[in-house]
Amino acid sequence: MKFLFIAPRFHTNQHFWVKMLLDHGHEVRFWVWRKEIIENHTILTPDFIDPLFSKRSDMTKEKIAFGFPNPVRIWRKMCVFNPDIVIVRDPMSYLFVFIGMLISRFQGRKVTIYSQTSLHKSVSLARRIVVQIIMMLFANSWITPVLGDISKFRKFHPKAFYVPLAIEPLQAKHTIEKMLRVLCVGKLYLPKKRHLLLLEAVKDLKNVQVTFIGFLGSRNPEYLSLMKEYIAKNELKERVKIIADISHQETLQEYGKYDVFVLAGSEPLAYSVLEAIAAGLPVVCSTGNGARWYVEEGRNGYVFCKDNVKDLREKIHMLDTDRTLLARMQVESRRLALSTYTPDVVYPKMMEAVNQKV
Repeated sequence: MKFLFIAPRFHTNQHFWVKMLLDHGHEVRFWVWRKEIIENHTILTPDFIDPLFSKRSDMTKEKIAFGFPNPVRIWRKMCVFNPDIVIVRDPMSYLFVFIGMLISRFQGRKVTIYSQTSLHKSVSLARRIVVQIIMMLFANSWITPVLGDISKFRKFHPKAFYVPLAIEPLQAKHTIEKMLRVLCVGKLYLPKKRHLLLLEAVKDLKNVQVTFIGFLGSRNPEYLSLMKEYIAKNELKERVKIIADISHQETLQEYGKYDVFVLAGSEPLAYSVLEAIAAGLPVVCSTGNGARWYVEEGRNGYVFCKDNVKDLREKIHMLDTDRTLLARMQVESRRLALSTYTPDVVYPKMMEAVNQKV
């Protein structure tokens, strides 16, 4: 089968989805509006969508919600590739994705919407009606890698499916050291990653070291300055390290050097959590992060109350003071990665979702 993805950019979290499809003999194309240095193009080079009214001046520009594509070129390119399945990322948030979805439907193609919306969540009547209309007019199915609270809520639509992000196990050999080595991976210019909250949490945990890894470039250097000021003011230079602007492949090699992964911020879904699980690291993340559903509480990590520094500190302290617990959680993370998130496990879920009839 031929798969076409239309998205703002080729995000790292879709790397193994694409690799999974390629490994099963499918042909895949990926159309994007922009690119970032940190993207991994080892298996596929994305094609850029041409704007209609101007030449592309900055292919790393982030504010692209209303970018208007050239519909004639999209129509022609789609006819040439002739995809069986078109997967569109957040079409109601990006105009160029919405137009790509419209053209797909006009050409009679199967369309799957992809978003990072919780599958099981509370949905208002108005929102439910909107989703029903979108599905009736534009899509065959909807996929999300965020499960949500299955014990409290039903699926937001009958043709919405949980397709977890995929990851291949990472090579890691864990050794127990005196200091607890904590890793945090996330863009170093984004306050929503809550690096400062993590610094506050470990400030008084003298046996804990923290390494921050992430992309910075030239964006928001003021935020990184705030981090450095906090580190200096609280005499944390000996226990905190910052590594900026390394490649995705280099980042993957770093996970095996640490004991625990912590992500303090709130966002729809952080792929770094799954990378950490694949490396056999226990994970501590926030209730405000969609990645919380990748953590089995008390087995391969902990979920702390959003923005609660005391709760975060206690979770890290428990892992520092109980190394038997730490070792057990490392084994559980590895087990979870192998049993739930490998491409071979995720592939049938993806195919079930995209093969839905109208």
